Amino acid sequence: MTAADANVVVQLFDRKTDVHVISVYVNRNEDVSVPVPPSTYRMRIIEGDKWHGLTKWFGTSTTYETVVRPMVFTQRTSRTIDLHRSPAGNLHTSINFTNPKPLN
Repeated sequence: MTAADANVVVQLFDRKTDVHVISVYVNRNEDVSVPVPPSTYRMRIIEGDKWHGLTKWFGTSTTYETVVRPMVFTQRTSRTIDLHRSPAGNLHTSINFTNPKPLN
């Protein structure tokens, strides 16, 4: 994953059960590699300026989006997720207007 100009938490949820599988924090403008169990996931992106913790996320700067298409991870493929937004990009998201649920 490559973060843009904001800090980010990327969350993966099982597509069928909506169970949270993994959350990954990436500092602004940094790259992180994380192994992900093969499956199909729903992905959420939570971005902001300053980390306020698992219940407040990034405080008033928090933005929250859901990736429109399911994310498929297999044992034979690797994915690079670039969070730099571009009109020509292929990571289409929908904005969520409610805050993300706290992580416990």
